[in-house]
Amino acid sequence: MLRGTSVTLRAFDSTELDQHRLWINDRDIMFFLNRAYPVSDLEHQKWYEKVIGDDKTVFFSIFENVNNTYIGAVWLWNINYRNRNAEIRIFIGEKKLWGAGAGSEALRLISQFAFNELGLHKIYAYVHKKNPRGKLAFEKSGFTVEGELQDEFFCDGSFEDVFRLALLNRRITPAPVDQGKEIQVKGFEGSSFQWFKPKS
Repeated sequence: MLRGTSVTLRAFDSTELDQHRLWINDRDIMFFLNRAYPVSDLEHQKWYEKVIGDDKTVFFSIFENVNNTYIGAVWLWNINYRNRNAEIRIFIGEKKLWGAGAGSEALRLISQFAFNELGLHKIYAYVHKKNPRGKLAFEKSGFTVEGELQDEFFCDGSFEDVFRLALLNRRITPAPVDQGKEIQVKGFEGSSFQWFKPKS
């Protein structure tokens, strides 16, 4: 696990599948994730089995530290080990926590993991122009806008502009983490990493 001040990232587990499916079938979250259709229970189970066996995906659940509550997910997608980059995706399912800083800290933690443990050089994300809160969360985590893509996504009957944001390894902003934590990640079965706080 990756533990920060207010949130902890844990390997995604099958016990979280039901809540996860409820969230991604929420209309607001579907829009920001650019999803067109609701997901059935069977589809979700097949997706889970694919994700945990995919070495190009690392998927974390986000837990709020105070009450140990499952609040969302963050993951590295389409990891390119040759070019050392990956897309990062995130959602906070608990809407009462939107804008509370949980997303920003989760992004900092997974960014450190991507750079320090996987050896990636660049991570990037696509954020709806209609999602200023999401864009701000990335910017607070050190991401900068690389460009604005016009009519990139088709959602709810209309084309939507999106921002592409990115973070390079040299610009990483360390987040507080516990020192010496061993972590195991779905998609990297049998592997573990020793997590150390970056030197200041």
